[in-house]
Amino acid sequence: MAHNLNQCRLLVKKAAAAGAKALFLPEACDYIASSPAETVALARSVKDSVFVLGLQLEARQSKLPINVGIHEPTQSGEKVKNTLIWIDEEGEITHRYQKLHLFDVDIQGGPVLKESRSVEKGTSILPPFDTPIGRVGLTICFDLRFPEISLALRRQNSQIITYPSAFTIPTGQAHWESLLRARAIETQAYVIAAAQVGAHNEKRISYGHSMIVSPWGEVLGELDGDGQETQIATAEIDLELVERIRREMPLLRRTYERALRAQPSHPLLQTPSSNYIGYALVASGNVLVLSSMWALGVTGTYLGDYFGILMDHQVTSFPFNITGAPMYYGSTLSFLGTAMLYGKPAGIFLTVGVLAAYLVALSYEDPFTAQIYARRDREKKAGKKVS
Repeated sequence: MAHNLNQCRLLVKKAAAAGAKALFLPEACDYIASSPAETVALARSVKDSVFVLGLQLEARQSKLPINVGIHEPTQSGEKVKNTLIWIDEEGEITHRYQKLHLFDVDIQGGPVLKESRSVEKGTSILPPFDTPIGRVGLTICFDLRFPEISLALRRQNSQIITYPSAFTIPTGQAHWESLLRARAIETQAYVIAAAQVGAHNEKRISYGHSMIVSPWGEVLGELDGDGQETQIATAEIDLELVERIRREMPLLRRTYERALRAQPSHPLLQTPSSNYIGYALVASGNVLVLSSMWALGVTGTYLGDYFGILMDHQVTSFPFNITGAPMYYGSTLSFLGTAMLYGKPAGIFLTVGVLAAYLVALSYEDPFTAQIYARRDREKKAGKKVS
């Protein structure tokens, strides 16, 4: 660990000399052990880790935020946490992410790696946070293969997503650049992937090729060294470019709420009374929808029991004693209430269209439902088995 700390100190000095606003280091910078037992034995808390304490001092002296991957002991002491910490320019650890997806693979002709033997997986995505270079979202290595994490960070307006890694050579050669560029393109965010390189021990060699990718998918910086010399890659983070790409090619889901926000408002729909009416409509609509789901049950709601296909008797309890189609009318009230709350006439016109579609559907569904139950009643009276 002392050797690794010295290497990181050199990188801090190079980054500071280059005028960097933040330094991103790879996964597991403190050590990569040769066995699960050694991995657990070497772990230290951040308060006791010479490696972490040394980097906190470097950050404080250089006034340079540092993002670095480390190991931390678990509460049980039987495994470790693979974590990524953010050390701010004052040397304080302000954010911490624990790796969600562990690297358990058996590569034909390559290594067999079971990270779960010694590492406890994380359970949550850390929300993005503001830094001197933009809003940063943290992930680690194997998380790269799961776009759901980066998309979740994007929905929380992450402008930069990190993938500090220690990729194997076979997987790195096959997928490293492709995955990084894909994550950047689909999130329209900068991707910063600091990577371990070279031999760690007789069992592990890492691929390297640290990379910075723009939100357009362009590789802005890449390191191709063999690890014999400490290197850094630098790039300009242009947050205006992020916003321009997202504005000109919006990729977020077009939800009803988001569509409404983009429509013009009307003063008559922006009064307190309009808001009160909107809240009442949304509340009433949700009561109808949720109570109908409760009355029908899971199978009744999702497997067609509403039409009498699987039920012995038609549901007549609340809310079906108020209306025969509480889900349709409840949804309509919710649409209308949302339009009132946002003060958008377009939402009201859309609600009218939704109601018209529901009425057309009911003109077919109601006779169909009545026919089913009428047939069942006739069969029951005749003493036949009802299927």
